[in-house]
Amino acid sequence: MIDVEALIREQFSKLDPLPATLSGDWNNVLTRVQGAPQIRSSRARRNPIRLAVVAAAAAVLAITGVVTPLGAAIGRSFGDFSAWISGSPGTPASPGDQQAFEQENERSWDGFPAGTQLRQLLQTEAAGMTFKLFGFRSGDSLCLRLVVSGPDGSTRSSCAPIAALQQAKGPALVIDANEGFGVIGKTPPPDGYLPEKASATFGIASDGVEGVIVSADDADHQALVGDNAFLYVADHPRLGVRVRSVKAVAADGSAVALPFSRAPFGTDDTLDAPTGRPVTGPKGIERHVSGGRISWLDQQQERGGDPISPEHARYLTLGADTRTLLFGREIQTDPTDHTKIALSIQNWDWPKSPPPPPALHLEHKQICSALILPGRGVTGMGCSPFSRPFGSLDRALAWGSFMASGGDQYAYIDGIVSDDVHTLQLYLTDGTIQTLAVKDNTYATQLARAEFPIRIVARDEQGEIIGNEVAKNA
Repeated sequence: MIDVEALIREQFSKLDPLPATLSGDWNNVLTRVQGAPQIRSSRARRNPIRLAVVAAAAAVLAITGVVTPLGAAIGRSFGDFSAWISGSPGTPASPGDQQAFEQENERSWDGFPAGTQLRQLLQTEAAGMTFKLFGFRSGDSLCLRLVVSGPDGSTRSSCAPIAALQQAKGPALVIDANEGFGVIGKTPPPDGYLPEKASATFGIASDGVEGVIVSADDADHQALVGDNAFLYVADHPRLGVRVRSVKAVAADGSAVALPFSRAPFGTDDTLDAPTGRPVTGPKGIERHVSGGRISWLDQQQERGGDPISPEHARYLTLGADTRTLLFGREIQTDPTDHTKIALSIQNWDWPKSPPPPPALHLEHKQICSALILPGRGVTGMGCSPFSRPFGSLDRALAWGSFMASGGDQYAYIDGIVSDDVHTLQLYLTDGTIQTLAVKDNTYATQLARAEFPIRIVARDEQGEIIGNEVAKNA
């Protein structure tokens, strides 16, 4: 069962008694809690998209919204997410499915918490395969796990922050889109791609959702809806077909478009900002800094959590005998989130053959960071010269990556900051400003891809801007 009773008690305790500064206007309450973070990703290219050489860290946005039904504008037609909030969507998974999940979880570096219980939501057949959709809770994330059995079967897990449900502006959330299973043929054509046997799009639905319409390049499709979830499986879709939009339909026939960012197709597919709105927030730098450092890492202090074990070190050194882990720590930036950052110092010796590229600046000692996701392990790593981890000039903030694979609708944003940084802020296109938690010079959060473009601003102790970066998409 998804255990959120403690969260419910905590949130309701904040409402009793009603603060003297607030009125009893429920619409006013709804208006004030509708702002939250989110993200995006890609299918044919599963490499993380990096805006800088350095990757790192984790620190998640604090959840400050109250447990709430949907916004007043749609609340009359749709229900709420009470089944998910109470922890009881669907039915308990079968012993076999639960055991398979636990065994897979044990093999992961940073698996989901022990005792995580799956709830079965939906099941369908397509392209000679069986598709089972499960739901579960991991810390402050709600996750969907699609298990596909058959000759081309595999498993896909995608998560969204529980804050996305608490502050939802729509009656459903798309969690993943255009996840492919199996291919037709063995030899790729000149364009390099083979058509898929099946493609899946799935998400979480509120109590009042009667239908979900998935609009793709080829046509509109009705998704399977039930147990507070939806699942659409395209059987032998045409090559390159992508879902373009998703709508939820209530019992009275009213429909609401859901926040959505399509999955790219191919390595050359360039995505525009999903919102179409301009980036917000302050521009430029108010105080320039250079030579930024992470002092505790320089001094190899035992901070941040557990040391990186020899078993895990091989994942960070890419299994190569040219890399040696000199020092490393696992940093969990939020105790309610099981995402971790592996921050390390490594020694790198380029092999004598082949010679390094002429333009590559070699420095043996490097600072490296990697994002470690529950159920996925190391999802990406980046390194930078130890002598100048933030670059040579005017750098206090380094983007690690926007980590999103397949059709994930929620991407991980992670990075590192120098000792000069006191506060990090995200400026979203809807005018929302989110403060990012920073732990041991690292940060990480999940953000809906549909919220891009975003601006991240780093401020010093006096509040002056010393870092300012913009990302149009993830």
